[in-house]
Amino acid sequence: MSKILLMLVFALFTMVDVQSVQAESAAAPITPYVRSRVKGVLYKHRPSYKAYGGQGRVRAKKAGVFRRWALRRKARRHARLLAKRNEKQQIRRSQRSSRNSRTSAL
Repeated sequence: MSKILLMLVFALFTMVDVQSVQAESAAAPITPYVRSRVKGVLYKHRPSYKAYGGQGRVRAKKAGVFRRWALRRKARRHARLLAKRNEKQQIRRSQRSSRNSRTSAL
């Protein structure tokens, strides 16, 4: 069976005219690039469409457990600092208001 297939393949290859195939591939079509090179002008293909850029937004993957823990610690620390700062500001405001009330009473 394999000998018959080999003989058929060989027959197909011998029937193909090699010179006509080579001539077809050698005769290159005249493209806009070739025309511009003959004229001596630099040609650059500029399509009138925008190339597809894929999905507009690439979503970030969920952070790993250690990264999430670190971010959580950082958020808690930040919240504690803000709470302290707000507490100090309230104390200052109350002290200012008490000073103002004392001076206005005099």
